[in-house]
Amino acid sequence: MNYLDKVYNLDWKKYNDLVYNSISFKYFPKEEFEIETITPVDILYELEEEKIIYIPISKNASTSITNSLNFRPVTTFVPPNSKFYLDYIDIPEKYRSGYKFLVITRDPQKRWISGINEFLNERPDFDEDDIKSYDKFIIELKNNKFIFDCHTRPQFSWIDFCFRYDLDITFLKLDENLNEKISNILGRQVTINHYNPIQKYESKIKNYKFCYDILTKYCMKNKNFLNLHEMDFYLYNNSL
Repeated sequence: MNYLDKVYNLDWKKYNDLVYNSISFKYFPKEEFEIETITPVDILYELEEEKIIYIPISKNASTSITNSLNFRPVTTFVPPNSKFYLDYIDIPEKYRSGYKFLVITRDPQKRWISGINEFLNERPDFDEDDIKSYDKFIIELKNNKFIFDCHTRPQFSWIDFCFRYDLDITFLKLDENLNEKISNILGRQVTINHYNPIQKYESKIKNYKFCYDILTKYCMKNKNFLNLHEMDFYLYNNSL
């Protein structure tokens, strides 16, 4: 059995409901999930000569990859009244055959730590020297709310629209061999230059232990978190 059979046979409504019910709307504005007008978005990136479509996932080196390679954004549109805007993305017909799709996956634990770290770093109401400023955030975790912004959204939910079609799609793990793997696909040597502004990096170093500890204490022993990320683990474990 092809490992993607599990993906194509997924109960999508159950999965999407699980994602939606795991959102902390105290932090993640609800209007970002409920689109009222037709909205243009760039979530597909093309290398026309190689006929490659790259689908970036937040916190999976997407900024580094798009900055390092000469990708051209492909604008698609979100219809109104979309509860999950990515669910309603349609891949333009010209790309559905003859193109190879590329997705980078990341270890879900490392990605969630990185996403939470990014989330905390961008919010002025969290004070790393005042643990009380984190109390409301911890309460959300205890209430099975694990999604606080786009960085903490499960990576599988970023690409669910891909599985409407029989695409030629390759999943690559984000690891020390990524340059080599992408070079093999493109047929030329490439180097991914890592992008992480120093002013953010220093703060993230300070916050890392806290982010790791809350993952260990409130997430990895919680069946709701594990159910939410089951497909992330599955996709990552089956990536090249």
